Amino acid sequence: MRLQVAEEDFSQVRLQDVVQALKRSPNLRRVQGNPVTRTILLEADNDAELQTALEEVSEAHVIELRPVRTLEQPESLHESWNRMIQKADRFLGEVSDGRVDMRTAVVIVLTTLGIGQMTRGKFLPAGMTMIMYAAGLMDRSSEPKRKR
Repeated sequence: MRLQVAEEDFSQVRLQDVVQALKRSPNLRRVQGNPVTRTILLEADNDAELQTALEEVSEAHVIELRPVRTLEQPESLHESWNRMIQKADRFLGEVSDGRVDMRTAVVIVLTTLGIGQMTRGKFLPAGMTMIMYAAGLMDRSSEPKRKR
């Protein structure tokens, strides 16, 4: 969580006092003060520990702190890729009036690159691998396959 010191309460000495008090709290992993932005960055394992540390400090120091924003867990690489692909898929659908989707675009690109590699004499592994990936994508339908 990032807290900002109210302008009327701000002084570098008061900021340092609050930072030092927060650093003594066993509930916080990291405490960092920034006198330029009048902010204090707090990191804790969970919201309850963060709240406990803030209550301890508010009792000891009379200073108004306003939350700027709470740090969130970073997005996983898998979630980032999915979000990016979904955005690209929507974009392709919009600009092609629904005629092209991401899978179609990938099949076209892989097929083109595979043929390009084959014309350069690189059948294996580059050319054939790209063609096999494209064929695999074309084989997949939007419905799940039934078990035989």
